[in-house]
Amino acid sequence: MRELTKNFRQNMRKLHPDLFTMKSDVEKKYSADQSSLINKAYDVLKNPIKRGEYLLNLIEPKYSTEMIEFHESDSEKKQILMEILELNEIIDEIKLPKEVAELAQRLEEIMKPFEDDLEKAFNSKDYNQAYSVISKMKYFKNVEERIKDLQLKFNIENS
Repeated sequence: MRELTKNFRQNMRKLHPDLFTMKSDVEKKYSADQSSLINKAYDVLKNPIKRGEYLLNLIEPKYSTEMIEFHESDSEKKQILMEILELNEIIDEIKLPKEVAELAQRLEEIMKPFEDDLEKAFNSKDYNQAYSVISKMKYFKNVEERIKDLQLKFNIENS
């Protein structure tokens, strides 16, 4: 991830539109277009779910992001949904910035094994497994968004 961020920043230092204010209209447009592409690519690549969906769609269009849903056993579904319910209950009761930080850390710990499993699935070219892992990860997306909202509310720097 550090290498990705480093490359993103290097490219933006070269192509940011603010650097092209005194250039021709063609160069300004080129800078704006390239900066936009770099920002979109960075947004996709830094997010494991978006990155996985993008790669699956490149490999096999049948894995469209609209189709990704949970294909696991009922017991696994129930376990994940219960965990999400518990996290949402915790979010509803948060009153202190410290609690937000602790919950963000907990979610990171929950997501890390999924990210590792996703990497293993892609490395072994097991795209059905990658599809399955992404579907599980997407269930936690709402919790992640609620935590980000709390980080903004409590003015906590996002890691």
